[in-house]
Amino acid sequence: MATQHEVAKRHALLERMAVVFMREGFSQLTMNDLIKVMGVSRRTAYKYFSSKEDIVHAVVKLYLDYIEDLDIPQLNGDVANFFRQFQMLFDQSLTISRTISDEFLSDLKSANDSDYRNLQDALNQQQQQAIIYFETGVKRGLFRTYQWDVLLLQDRVMVRGLIDRHFLLRHSLNLTKVLTDYYNLKKTQLLLPEQLNVIDDQPVRLIIEYFVNEYNRTFL
Repeated sequence: MATQHEVAKRHALLERMAVVFMREGFSQLTMNDLIKVMGVSRRTAYKYFSSKEDIVHAVVKLYLDYIEDLDIPQLNGDVANFFRQFQMLFDQSLTISRTISDEFLSDLKSANDSDYRNLQDALNQQQQQAIIYFETGVKRGLFRTYQWDVLLLQDRVMVRGLIDRHFLLRHSLNLTKVLTDYYNLKKTQLLLPEQLNVIDDQPVRLIIEYFVNEYNRTFL
């Protein structure tokens, strides 16, 4: 049985590789490349991982655990708490889009259909929880009615496009301003007009600040 130190060490190595997978996928990387990313000896690397495929599977498990641990939106409570759940979902959308990149998903679909389907199932389940929340908001007289699958698709496409570092550099855009504008767009799009002055946006400022710091640490 692995010791606590070994479990922690393996997790730290996985997080290093997940950052690389996030940026560029994994199809072009060899086991030697991954050992360099780990920054350990070949012997140490093979102590924790038997192959590149083992590493990819372990990173998928890391993502699955993260999605499983996400908070489920609360449907009851006062209006202020209900709107905090909207901001929580915005935070989750940002983090999932940054962490589970299109490059990684594309490579995973080609390399391991089982892992790809498991990850997509988990992402779909998280989106179903969001749909239940949105529908509850409509029933409470807080949200407009939409085709929710379209709204969620917009999130997946827009967020991944907006946080693409090449897009930001090409257009000389500030990520904090971009995400703030997108949040305001979502808020105006979803909330009924009379609710726009009710929601407290301070939590989102902190969410965006944290996200931008993590993004800069990862990509810059």
